[in-house]
Amino acid sequence: MKINLRAAFLGLKFLPHPLGIGGNNLNPKLLLHDNEIEYRNVFTTRKLHYNAIEKVNTFTTFKTNNIIIKPFNSIFTHSFNVKDKEQFKMALKFLSEKNCPLTDKAIKMMEN
Repeated sequence: MKINLRAAFLGLKFLPHPLGIGGNNLNPKLLLHDNEIEYRNVFTTRKLHYNAIEKVNTFTTFKTNNIIIKPFNSIFTHSFNVKDKEQFKMALKFLSEKNCPLTDKAIKMMEN
């Protein structure tokens, strides 16, 4: 499933969101495959297996629907600003179905 993005960001786990250390609004990418996600949030395209995801969170404000992925064994976070609210919810549902742990906030956003 291809998720249409406005931008993508690289952050650090110890920094509060929305603070980050890098971003990409030229060609961000988030693809949800059967076994893994494929993403580009700064310069390179990378893959991350669903079982390597420690937590999925959200950050929302006016015209901002961010999915925040925190992998195990990494100091980084990966944030994706999804263009469409329905696609935002679909992506959260997909991640939930892949047994990625969602925060209470992410579950609430998925269900509303």
